[in-house]
Formats: sequence, C-alpha cells, structure tokens
Amino acid sequence: MAKETYASWLTKDQAMEVIGVGRRTLEQLAKDGQLEVGKRKVPGGLWNAVYNPEDVKRVAHERHPSKPFVLPVGSVVPANGNGNYELVPTAPLELAGPALTFAQALRDVVRHPAGKWMLSVKEAAEQSGWTETYIRRAIADGRLPAVKDRGWRIRRPDLEKL
Repeated sequence: MAKETYASWLTKDQAMEVIGVGRRTLEQLAKDGQLEVGKRKVPGGLWNAVYNPEDVKRVAHERHPSKPFVLPVGSVVPANGNGNYELVPTAPLELAGPALTFAQALRDVVRHPAGKWMLSVKEAAEQSGWTETYIRRAIADGRLPAVKDRGWRIRRPDLEKL
C-alpha cells in the first residue's frame, strides 16, 4: 500500500479560510471526525497538520451553502529563513461556472491597485490629478463621501462623480 504524501491537502490556514472558522473551531471539527487530518513535512523538517480537501469542501458547504468553494492556489515556501512559512501564489486555477469565475475576477480587481474600489487620499489624488489638500477639503465640505478607516477611504465611483 502506497504511503499518502498529502501534497494536495490543505494547510490549517487554508482550511480555516475556506471554511471561514478560527483555529479552535477547525481543530474541534477534526476532533469530532468531520475533517480527516494528516501530517505533511514542510521544508525545514517541520510537520504540519493538513486537511482532506473533500472534507473541507463538504464542511464549508454545510456551514455556508451559498458560498462557492475555491481551492487556495499556492505553495508553502520559507518566508525569511527562520522557520516561518507563507503561502506564495502560483498560476491561477481554471475555474468552472459563472459564480467561481466572477469570484476570481472580483478577487483580481480588488488585489490590483488599478482596480481598487476604495482609495486612500494619496491614491485618490494620483488617480484624479487633484492635490491631496483638495481631496481632504472636499471630504471635509461633504462634497466627497469618505469612510474613516486607518485614514480616509474613498470609493472610486464617488471620486469620479466629484
């Protein structure tokens, strides 16, 4: 019998993201037998818990029936050489179905600066050609709607209306 390598199984962080739960809840799901758990050796000789993607998909669907399952794309590599690892994106998967295609397109738009929905004052000034002072005054006067979130955030459509 061949030994399972668990190469396609999800890491703890990936499983938590897909299911939408915290670390304790994920571990409790595994303890209750709802998730099959294995161990995979990562670079540096460490062993990490990995979860069966089919079980993760099933549990995610049970908890969030309307949310589509999207397998995280990437590989685990050493981040800085001191034993910490991070998920590094690789080539995107071909997604099937309009919901998954839309989700991937939306993720791409939000990740790329040219397609961001919310802009900082500096980004808004760069995009519009106005000064940061003009943008701040428009926010203060109420001509430009903005949200205070670690600095002012401006929706792109609101900036275009100004």
